[in-house]
Formats: sequence, C-alpha cells, structure tokens
Amino acid sequence: MSVRPDPPYCRSLLGFTEDDRLSHDQVGLYRFTPSPDGVTIEEIPYDPNFGYSEEEFYDVAESISDQTYDIESRLPVPVG
Repeated sequence: MSVRPDPPYCRSLLGFTEDDRLSHDQVGLYRFTPSPDGVTIEEIPYDPNFGYSEEEFYDVAESISDQTYDIESRLPVPVG
C-alpha cells in the first residue's frame, strides 16, 4: 500500500486492512551506486510533508530506459 493517507474505503475495496498499511518509518529508500570499492549505499531522505522527491527517481528511470532500449535493439524485428 501507499504511504499516502488513503481513505479506509479504498483499502477495503482492494481487500486490505489498516494492519496492511505501512508508515514512512517502516520503509526506506536507498540509492545503490557502483564505486571502485564495491557499492556505495545512500539513504534517500523522507520529507513528512512531501514524501520522497521525484528527482530521486530520474537517474534510475533513465538508466532502466537506456538498458531496455539496449536489450530491445539487439532483438530481431518480428516479421509478418
């Protein structure tokens, strides 16, 4: 479930209860970046008034898009 304050009826429509809900202190967002010594792990800050900044996801989304394009460009084009 989302950490946003959804009305209880939305949860019940999907079969979830209040016990299924996660609060922001029960989850964390981390950035894993390759480094010469292995991997650098950085916790992404959470703003209680805003949540996680969308900017934190841009680099990851772009990387996934680039990797997907690279993989798909190696595949043969279907004929017919």
